[in-house]
Amino acid sequence: MHFAFLTIPSAGEFNVQLASAGELIELGHRVTFLSGESFRKHIGRFQDRVRETICEEKAASIHFVSLGSRHSVEDFTPTVQQRIHEMRQPPGEVLSLQTCIEVAMVDTEELASTAAKIANVVSDLDPDLIIVDVLSPAMITGIRMTGRKFLLTIPCSPGMTARTGLFEPHPMAGDRRGSWPTLIESTYIRTRSLVYCALRPDMRAKRALLKDTLGLKSFGLTSDLSLLPPYWEDPNCLGGVHFNTFALTDCLQQPDSIVFVGAGVNEEPPSCGLQLETAEQMFLGQALADGCDVVYINMGSMFIWTSGEFQAITSALQDVYHATNCKTRFIFKVNKPEVDKCFLPFLETGKIPSFIHLTTWIDSQQFVYRHPALKAFVHHGGGNSFNEAVYFAVPQLVLSQWIDTHEYASLTERFGLGLRSAEPPTIHRADVRDKLLELLAPARWEQFKSNSCLWSLRSRLGGGPRAAAQFIECHALNIAREKRRDIKSGLLGYSFPGHIMKDIDRKLHYPSQAEVPLTVVTN
Repeated sequence: MHFAFLTIPSAGEFNVQLASAGELIELGHRVTFLSGESFRKHIGRFQDRVRETICEEKAASIHFVSLGSRHSVEDFTPTVQQRIHEMRQPPGEVLSLQTCIEVAMVDTEELASTAAKIANVVSDLDPDLIIVDVLSPAMITGIRMTGRKFLLTIPCSPGMTARTGLFEPHPMAGDRRGSWPTLIESTYIRTRSLVYCALRPDMRAKRALLKDTLGLKSFGLTSDLSLLPPYWEDPNCLGGVHFNTFALTDCLQQPDSIVFVGAGVNEEPPSCGLQLETAEQMFLGQALADGCDVVYINMGSMFIWTSGEFQAITSALQDVYHATNCKTRFIFKVNKPEVDKCFLPFLETGKIPSFIHLTTWIDSQQFVYRHPALKAFVHHGGGNSFNEAVYFAVPQLVLSQWIDTHEYASLTERFGLGLRSAEPPTIHRADVRDKLLELLAPARWEQFKSNSCLWSLRSRLGGGPRAAAQFIECHALNIAREKRRDIKSGLLGYSFPGHIMKDIDRKLHYPSQAEVPLTVVTN
């Protein structure tokens, strides 16, 4: 069967789609990705990985259609970085939400033309099923215009998709106890967001385009103007795949059509012994040989350090190093110098000590996560980072920065997976030092590790990308079955090619479901 995947070329969005597509390819299907031009290099790497780990024939079943380089189909990371100081706000501060809405906003004329182009391209491709990223609005609009059935991939926090209940916290709320203060704060955030959007001419024009010009279903004024409209309520949406762990949330009221599969992780095969060791592998190996613990720091592709905070965290790492009798080392991943320049003076003056391995690229994060020397992971609270740490049972310190990263920070603390910063989004030397020392203290670390292991198991029970692929295939086969029934009833004036009919017959009773090691859990 043939599946079309649509996503903006942002790592947080496309990683889970690539993982799911890889599983579909192993099941014998073809995939076509539609995205901005900058995604081409990622497809090339994906094809190379499939070629190396599976076979050349499978790599040939991966295709790419460029949708150009307009804002509506490209990675919004550079735009976020230009407004990083507005994005970085404490929990409950609506400026962060407003900035995110503005960053994602597309000119109405561009939205209409991009959506029409996507609708035409997808109609020409005629895939068996369409899978679209929930945070790619122009692409979802184009798919909705086709009237075809589609599924959503959801890489954001559970709070972003939860039903709005009386005491359900907003994703960026500070008070998440499900109490009256929670209601007051979350109502304030939603009201401010609604008023802000309703007063913006471009937001009103967008709603008019979708509802009146294109004739697409309205989800109601409040939902239409939200950062993430409930696209799963579209009559042609079959549901969604949520790459979070079921029940690892304080927002349990989720749509019935959404399935939680855990982290979007494809286990990498062990490295070939003939390959050269990377700098990170040598650093970790030496730390293990010396009886030292390692902490991994990665604040994600959007984050940009200020000079003051970079100085604060490197000083905190030095404090931890000395406080642990020189038995803790650090792998510190930062963005490329053309994006994040604050660390260049430290490199030029030789101020980065030897126990900190500073790098702009990690060849294999899974190697780092799995290494026995690794004791903790410091990150910004991104969905992929949080869920990968859960999957690999690594205790976490979350320095949350914006929107739903605050939700993930709260969940980390609430479920005993680690600690969170005291005054997000600010990064203080003393706070990072004290939290790391608490996280690494043997008794506390054992508690965090035990809890992480239990939730790691629950994440794996979800089935991950393999379960996502089975969920996608299941819906595609249901669609094919309906078409087959209509053909036999004479309701359709065409027939499937013979090999497709055989494939439908072969999978009529879902034999590939047996390949899923564990059951997918829905709420």
